[in-house]
Amino acid sequence: MKSLLTILILTLVSSPASAPAQAAQSSERFSGYAIRFQVRDDLAAFTPIPGSQVKKGFTVPPLMASGPTPRYSTLISMINLSAERRGDEWDLSVSVTLPKGDCQVLAVGRLKEAEKLKVEKFVDYDLRPSEVSIVKIDPVPAIEPQIVNLTSSIEVSSIKATVTPMAFRLVLKNNSNKRVKALEINAYTGTSMRYLVWPQGSEDQVLIEPGGTYKTFMPSDTSYKLVAPDEYEPSQPDRLEIATVVFVDGSYEGNPSLGRKLAAKAIGARVQLDRVFPLIASALDSTGADTAAVLANFKETVWSLDVSVQPAYADQLKMQFPTLEERELNELSGSIGWGLGEVRSRILIDLNTFSKEAAKDPAASVRGWLTKEREKCETWQSLLP
Repeated sequence: MKSLLTILILTLVSSPASAPAQAAQSSERFSGYAIRFQVRDDLAAFTPIPGSQVKKGFTVPPLMASGPTPRYSTLISMINLSAERRGDEWDLSVSVTLPKGDCQVLAVGRLKEAEKLKVEKFVDYDLRPSEVSIVKIDPVPAIEPQIVNLTSSIEVSSIKATVTPMAFRLVLKNNSNKRVKALEINAYTGTSMRYLVWPQGSEDQVLIEPGGTYKTFMPSDTSYKLVAPDEYEPSQPDRLEIATVVFVDGSYEGNPSLGRKLAAKAIGARVQLDRVFPLIASALDSTGADTAAVLANFKETVWSLDVSVQPAYADQLKMQFPTLEERELNELSGSIGWGLGEVRSRILIDLNTFSKEAAKDPAASVRGWLTKEREKCETWQSLLP
């Protein structure tokens, strides 16, 4: 019997820095294959492969939790999939990014189409074991979806669609005189939301300058129908919604949800950045000591930063949103924790990247890196509403 596999609704967050790589991938022709990532039972996520290779990272789906109650993982920040074609075989890799920024490879293999790579090591992180395979995808001609725009400042300058499951290519223009921090774009099939995408500026860069444009991609695949063993046919959304634009000053247009979340996130980020500056200053004072020791100590102090949401932070939320109900305020408190955790994780990722460079190049300047990191954090702080 033919069956329909639903794709997980993924929250994708992108920044200007990721756009060139994304554009390069999407400009390639569709290979006719995808990575199939089994979550549990008949629930799977598919990653279409443009050209001969693909890399993708996503947050852990709560349904992978091994316990009876789905929950977000606190042990893993990201799951990373990688596939590269080798003749009639594929090199597959599954790794995880940990909260400290380290990367751990869980499974690798060279497989033919439909062969399965089992990932048992997910159990070490309180997640269900999974399996990954390369499956054939029968592309279908893409139909340009209806565009619904709930904002007045963002214009959809163009949309291009080739075949499903390759992504829709959007060009968005900021017609306002404000700098754009983030957008929310939703994809629907009928009344059912299939994707939620939050393109955001990076810590030290806005998403769209006044009068500027932004190129982005929206997944075009929503579900997959099994048409033969290990062969699927995708379907696409019929409507794309520009739901929200959030400006650097904290104002927004469209649905209020993202604007409120980012305002709450900014509370946590401000608190954590205030804690980070003394740590950087202390590390700068120690740069005459052993390089490895300075980096190790800095990493430990950053990792030790508190990410718990204190009552005083929630009080700031109440002042900003006095008309919200207590339940809504409690939900927004989680976004404060998001801000606290993001500052910590971004610095740890930057530190791990520099540590790898320093291991290869003894002349790499710890002081220079710390100075740049301080400047980056200062810019980050200046872009918070």
